[in-house]
Amino acid sequence: MKRITLELLKTFLAVLVAGFFLNCFSFLYKYTGAHIINESGATDYKWNESQYFGGMEEGFNWGHVNSEGFNNSFERPESIDVLFMGSSNTEGFNVPLKSIYPEVFRQLKPSLSTYSIGISGHYLDACIDNLEDAIKDYTPQKYIVIETFDICISEEESDAAINHERVRNKSTSGIISQGSKYLPFIKLLFLKISEWRMIDLETPNSEKQSLNDDYKLSLEKMMAYAGSVAKANNLKLIIVYHPDTILSGDGDLVYEKMEWAEKICDLNNIIFVDMAEDFFALYHEKHVLAHGFINSAVGTGHLNRYGHQVIAKRLAEIIEEGEEL
Repeated sequence: MKRITLELLKTFLAVLVAGFFLNCFSFLYKYTGAHIINESGATDYKWNESQYFGGMEEGFNWGHVNSEGFNNSFERPESIDVLFMGSSNTEGFNVPLKSIYPEVFRQLKPSLSTYSIGISGHYLDACIDNLEDAIKDYTPQKYIVIETFDICISEEESDAAINHERVRNKSTSGIISQGSKYLPFIKLLFLKISEWRMIDLETPNSEKQSLNDDYKLSLEKMMAYAGSVAKANNLKLIIVYHPDTILSGDGDLVYEKMEWAEKICDLNNIIFVDMAEDFFALYHEKHVLAHGFINSAVGTGHLNRYGHQVIAKRLAEIIEEGEEL
C-alpha cells in the first residue's frame, strides 16, 4: 500500500512539475490572456486592460496592450482622424509594436491623429457589422481603414453583417477560458486541437479568391451598406486587401488582381487598396515576402514587418493624394 501511495505521489509531483514548466514555456511561446466583451460594439471583444501577450509561433514578440485593451503605443486620443479596424494583422502581435502598419503610418503622417482597434478574429464581415458602432464610439474625423485578407464573403455572411444578425465572436468568459489566463498551456492545447480539426474543412484562400463570380453580389451588398454609412458620417472608407503571396514552381509570385472588387468599391465611393502588386514589387526589389516568418511557413500566415511597412507607405501615399485634391 505504501509503495502504491509513493508511486501515486511521484506521479502527481511529476505532473505538477511538468505543468509548471509547460505553462512557463507557454507564457513565452503563445500567450494572449482572455477576451472580454466590448460593450460599445465597436469590436466584438477586446483584451483586458494592459494585458500582457507573448508569441514565438509566428515571429517573436512580447508586449502589452493599452489600458483600453488594444495594441497601440499610446492611449486613446481625444480626437481621431484615422481609425484602423481589422483582424490580427492590424492588431499586430506577431511583430514589434513600432513595426505594425498603424504605428508606421503614424510615423509617416504625424499630422494625423490615429488609433487602432484591430483585434484577432475580426474579418471583413465583422468589421462591416461593427462599423456604425465604431464610428459612434470613436467619432473619426476623416478616414476609416479596414484591413482584410479575404474579400470572398458568402451571401449568408454578407446579409448577417448588414442586418446585424451575425453571430459575434465569443469573449473567453467560461471557466476553462478564464483559467487559461493562468494556465496558458490549456488554451494552447485547445487551439491546436481546433486547428487540426479545421485543416480538412477549410478552402485555401488562393482557391477562394479565384471563385470571385460567386462572391460579387455579396461584396456589392456589403460595400453599398458600408459606403452609405461612411457617407452619412462624412468619412472616407479605405479597404486594404492583402492576399497571401504564393510562390510558383519557378520561384516567382502568383497573384490575381482583384479588379472586380475595386470596381464595386469605386461605385460606392470606397477606396480599394489591392496590395498584390506592391507585394510583387517588394519581392523582386528586396527579395522578401510580405507574409511569413523565419519560424513559420514562407509567404503565408500573418504580415511580417516588411508587409506592414509596405501597407503603411501605400496608405500614406493614398491619403496624401486625397489631401492634395
